[in-house]
Amino acid sequence: MFSTNRLVLPSVILLLLLMEYGRYWIGFVPGYSALREGFPYWIGGSFRSLIEIALVIALAFALLKNSGQRILDILGLGSSPVLGLKAALIMVLPLYLVFAFAFVIAELVPMEVLYLAVISPFAEELLYRGFAFGMLRRVAGMGFWPSAILPALFFGWGHFDQANDLFSTVMTLGLTGGGALLFAWLFEKWGGIWVPLGLHVMINFAWNLFAVGDGAFAGTLPTIMQLSTVLFAIIVTVFRAKIKFLRE
Repeated sequence: MFSTNRLVLPSVILLLLLMEYGRYWIGFVPGYSALREGFPYWIGGSFRSLIEIALVIALAFALLKNSGQRILDILGLGSSPVLGLKAALIMVLPLYLVFAFAFVIAELVPMEVLYLAVISPFAEELLYRGFAFGMLRRVAGMGFWPSAILPALFFGWGHFDQANDLFSTVMTLGLTGGGALLFAWLFEKWGGIWVPLGLHVMINFAWNLFAVGDGAFAGTLPTIMQLSTVLFAIIVTVFRAKIKFLRE
């Protein structure tokens, strides 16, 4: 019999590969093709995200065979979502202030924004940080960097299609892969998924609200503000005990 610890790494790699190449199997899921072809893209995208969430939860239960609360804790869902949202709001404040002066407000389609800024980020954070990083770090007992780098590589590769030339490819992979490392570090320091999820949601929402661009790399100013947000997130995390707003 293999122990759960020995099964974690191959299970994480298998699930990451399965999600990365989902386009080859998702069409066999009943109803997906009809949703993708006959409705706006965000409907099919939301359906796919829900399938990904279900697969993550099912595999977590299959591997751990523990109480629901322990599984929630390992996936990072047991921490405070309110604290996560409050921390994320502070971390993105400079980005929103700059974007408010630099860009115009876009015409938003509420359900499309719900998919791009909430459903898709939740599915990604649950997979890459909650399951991949959480299982490698908290169950397999791997060090921080191996646990963070493996899902970061897949996360960066998953955004490869946002680029259209060599430079934008390098920048997209760097920004998304580096962002994944930051999110893993936030998961580690805040004890759960809600801070990286909140930050992911707020950044995606800014991209839609201000019509910044179609991908992670959207030009010089957005890149500067992304890097500034990374720095600000680190500062907020390091000095969180001194920020009254973040005291539970």
